[in-house]
Amino acid sequence: MSIAVSPITGTIYSGRVNPKTDMWVGKKTDVTSDFLRCVIEKAKFHGGCFEIRGSSGTVHVVTVVLEKE
Repeated sequence: MSIAVSPITGTIYSGRVNPKTDMWVGKKTDVTSDFLRCVIEKAKFHGGCFEIRGSSGTVHVVTVVLEKE
């Protein structure tokens, strides 16, 4: 199972990818809403902000702010 973002639409998909061709195999599913809900829940767990550290030393800071209920 893989998760990837479409470079054209920004949609987040889940499905199987052929490792030799890097192409989707069979059905892919739009999981954008589920994925973003998980990011919001993770940020809430960490007080609204968390870091993602890459293997090359990069650091991305994710901050979630509730604007309206």
